[in-house]
Amino acid sequence: FVLLGMGADAHTASLFPLHAGDPFADADALAAERSAGIARLAGAVDAARRNLPGATLVLHTFSLPEHAPLGLLDLAAPHGQRARHDALDDALLALVAERAPQVVALDQDRLESSFGKSRVRDDRMWYLASLPFSDAFLPVVARAQVRVLRALRGKGRKCVVLDLDNTLWGGVVGED
Repeated sequence: FVLLGMGADAHTASLFPLHAGDPFADADALAAERSAGIARLAGAVDAARRNLPGATLVLHTFSLPEHAPLGLLDLAAPHGQRARHDALDDALLALVAERAPQVVALDQDRLESSFGKSRVRDDRMWYLASLPFSDAFLPVVARAQVRVLRALRGKGRKCVVLDLDNTLWGGVVGED
């Protein structure tokens, strides 16, 4: 299994600088940037698949930053951060669908939202180790990745316990 992280803002900014930094970028420029960035990701995925035949790649989706550059107007703007994020994730998920089952997606934005966006990032860790996440969030990411890998390997646990004949606890079905 190979895990490719997409969740960090810095990674998004390096692949999609207009999406990440310019709230007033031209729609055509955004579309061109999105296509070029997804093509670069597709190239990386294809190279990993060539070099690691039989491996399953887990791609993290893009995460929506905690603060929108347009503030309250973000949802109303046709090219606001939410719309851009959704378009990026749609393009990434299309890439995953094209290369499934060797490539699967992990919903980074949902993971960050459930943990608390304000606690996910740590600038200190970014400057010390180029690691965008806080120490507290790293185990959350690791557990999510392990859950994906266990599910792909068929290692999920499911159990149904029935006691119809007085073996585990008192009573027999026929007595009631």
